[in-house]
Amino acid sequence: MGINDVLKFSWSHIIAFTAMVFISYVSFLGLTYYCSNYLLAGIGVVMIDIVLFLFFIRPQILKATKRRFAKRIRWERFLIFMSPVVFACAMVPYAHFWTVFEQRERIENIFSDSIKNAKGMFTSYESYAEKRIRDFKKGTSNEVGALEMQLLGENYINIKESAIKWIDDASEANVWNVFMIGNINEVKASIDKWSIKLKNLSSKTMSGESSGVKAFPSEAPSVIVAKSSLEGLKTGLYKTLRAPGIVPIMSAMFLYVFMLLPYMIQRRNTKSLERLFGSKKSKGNDNDDIIIVNYEENKEDGDYKPFSM
Repeated sequence: MGINDVLKFSWSHIIAFTAMVFISYVSFLGLTYYCSNYLLAGIGVVMIDIVLFLFFIRPQILKATKRRFAKRIRWERFLIFMSPVVFACAMVPYAHFWTVFEQRERIENIFSDSIKNAKGMFTSYESYAEKRIRDFKKGTSNEVGALEMQLLGENYINIKESAIKWIDDASEANVWNVFMIGNINEVKASIDKWSIKLKNLSSKTMSGESSGVKAFPSEAPSVIVAKSSLEGLKTGLYKTLRAPGIVPIMSAMFLYVFMLLPYMIQRRNTKSLERLFGSKKSKGNDNDDIIIVNYEENKEDGDYKPFSM
């Protein structure tokens, strides 16, 4: 890179952008656990990225400016001096994920047990179906077979197999898999979908069945228990805000330095006497050089009249 070149892309940018990607992903996890909403989490991450770009990449561009040194050094100083405070605020979702992570074993066990409880609806449904078939005494063998096919036939088998596979896969989820364990609303919606399908399967009655026959309830006890446990996660452990521990603090310090690397290695334009802290004093009587510097600066702005400092 030349002495007065703007640092357009370098190894420092690769490190900074890698750090930003890591911050973005972990912040997305933290926001999803807190909000239980992918869209809100995504919007939050976009805002965090904009702030990080403004306070960490923009100062590098200001540092390399070729004109308007006095004006741009004020913005540079503001962004750099405020960056620790802004960074700390932007890292709140990042730190929240680590709060969830510290309780991962408890959370994963509650989540796994909760959705496994949902399996109980199929056990309850099969008991309901078998009793209903036994009670259908007035029907012919063909009618009894038709009822059995309706309640426990291929449609039921497909629903059960699909649900059990989903439950078994979800039972192995961990806190890093936010698309499974993070969105409680989606999990509860899946459980509701299965229970409604079972209710619909059993809603049609045979002509010879008792008038008191009712469809399988969509809110079976096992469903209520599963959804209640999941809701407890969403309103309890997922939303618990705590002071950050050693892992988020130490990792955030490294990430802060990584984000500043492009600014740190950017060389300041040699025409500028401004520095992050104060100004560089000219040696001896360098008024001619100063006049030239300001003449060039004004020339770029459209004003060709030189002036002395």
